[in-house]
Amino acid sequence: MGFFFYLANFGTSCYGQAATTTVLRSFPASDRGKVAGAIKSIFGLSSAVLSVLYAGLFGSVGVGRFLLFLSIGVPLVGTISSVPINVVPPKHLSYATERVQGVDPRMKPFYTWLGSVTAFLILAATPALLPFTLPVPWTGLALLLLVSTVAAVPFFYGSLYIRGSPLMLSRGPSMDSDGGMEREERRGSDLAPCEFRLEDDLFGREHHPLLGGPDNGNETHAGLGRVTDSGYGYTWKECLQDGGWWALYVGFFCGAGSGLVVINNVASIASSLGMVSSDLLVSLIGISNALGRLSAGWISDRVVAAGLPRSLLLSAMLLTTCGVDFLLAAGIRSFLYPLCVAAGCCYGSMFSLVLALTADIFGPEHVGTNYGLLDLGPAVGSFVFATGVVALFYDNVDNEGASSDDCVGPQCFGGTFFVTGLSCLCACVVVYVVLVRTDFNNRSRRAEL
Repeated sequence: MGFFFYLANFGTSCYGQAATTTVLRSFPASDRGKVAGAIKSIFGLSSAVLSVLYAGLFGSVGVGRFLLFLSIGVPLVGTISSVPINVVPPKHLSYATERVQGVDPRMKPFYTWLGSVTAFLILAATPALLPFTLPVPWTGLALLLLVSTVAAVPFFYGSLYIRGSPLMLSRGPSMDSDGGMEREERRGSDLAPCEFRLEDDLFGREHHPLLGGPDNGNETHAGLGRVTDSGYGYTWKECLQDGGWWALYVGFFCGAGSGLVVINNVASIASSLGMVSSDLLVSLIGISNALGRLSAGWISDRVVAAGLPRSLLLSAMLLTTCGVDFLLAAGIRSFLYPLCVAAGCCYGSMFSLVLALTADIFGPEHVGTNYGLLDLGPAVGSFVFATGVVALFYDNVDNEGASSDDCVGPQCFGGTFFVTGLSCLCACVVVYVVLVRTDFNNRSRRAEL
């Protein structure tokens, strides 16, 4: 049984890495936060979707049928849906170059689909908001139909296109009516989607981010990442020798580990504060987790467009997580719902921010391997904080008048959240000093030149 659990988790990890690598290398760097948040929001929302599907369609037949559906039906549908979809990876361009060319992906259909699924899950989690009660099987079928409509999103996406700009793109020499050679020139807006990326040289040597020109000095947020002898960005060995990679790892380890303390122990936390059920808390955390991933990616692109480093938002999220943990340590029952929502948002934001920062700082060429190493942070953080630190405090609380298996009172998790809050504060300082302040210093030096 353990071997099959290993295979299941291994397959999930492989799929996640393949999906994240594809989207980061197939979309513009100026929209890197949005696409990272989009792909990560799907992973965050999956737990809430699966819980409603199980309760609505498989609750009466047991978990075995549900696992069979997940292992056969979902991969089959995904494979069939991917056949008509062809993604053409664009060239790696800097943020400045993309602003000049006006590259603009249209993501409104995806946002509409995700908003519809989120609204459905909120209504399913809080049936009191509805004036009627939907029968259980129909709830699951309606959600399954709504989720499956995501396969139609690429057909309304419109691919990448060039807004009408004065940039003239060379199509190479051709023969004129007199037998002479001439160059065919077309405006960017006249080209088919993605066509210019496959056949045209968009900039000469003096403006090429790798070969010289104004884009070459922006190491941290140029879209290409830092350039080394190995080519586009850092390899995983070079990342392990870089202080910026370790700063990202510390932030991911502490921030995600702190969020997993809440996610993995939400039922025990609610019980310790005298709450009868934690079902609504579980749904709220799942939804806020997905929204945090999506909104953090979108906001981070706005932050970069405003001339600020994306790492500044990661530092702010770590500081917010620190405040949430300290409030949870106080054990105030009336604050539990908003604090769980805040914890879910902060936890989800870590994934889209770290993914986008990995490609920003170390380049998109090896982003799958580099982020895969960083993705060990939440796993190690879960083991250290959600398992080790929780057990250290929870098992040593003196519960007079309670059964041996129960822990009642804010002292059950107070020490744990104090430790996680302090660790997030330290991680915030590390990220700010190593990434944010370094980026500001580099910008100041370039401005003086």
